[in-house]
Amino acid sequence: MLLVIDDKKRVGDWVGEKANSPGGYSCGYQAVGVEDKDNNLVGGMVFTQYTGYSVEIHLRVDSPRHIPIDFYRYVCQYGYLWMGVERGWCEVAASNKRCHKLLEGMSFKREGVARKNLLLPSGELVDSIIFSCLRTECKLIPEEYRYAGPIDRSCTWLDVSARISDI
Repeated sequence: MLLVIDDKKRVGDWVGEKANSPGGYSCGYQAVGVEDKDNNLVGGMVFTQYTGYSVEIHLRVDSPRHIPIDFYRYVCQYGYLWMGVERGWCEVAASNKRCHKLLEGMSFKREGVARKNLLLPSGELVDSIIFSCLRTECKLIPEEYRYAGPIDRSCTWLDVSARISDI
């Protein structure tokens, strides 16, 4: 598997197909993806609405069991340690139980229900569940980096090269 951090438009368009953002994202976003051996995207996360302390995520994983844990670690480390946010959050259709389980496995917690808040591609307006994870709660980043304080972005262990193979 290859980590893709140098092609945010491709990853953003791919995630957007399933994340109620047809045509992808226009500006002010970052995206990280993971490819299989045939260069097909199999997972991706888009970061939007960055405020300095919070960021919204849009996650697409077609088959969670086939994505290495290192992808989930990387995207969490990217958000909390490189971007320096304290809180990541997202909205998911109340009926999307598979995504709820995946987010909870990534340390996200349910915050509440937004009634008739999410417009599906079919035109149906449905309830969404708001999930969030604080940096201090995220089990996918090293414990010593979970503290609530300024981040040293000179971390050498967070490799931000264009493509990382064998994750």
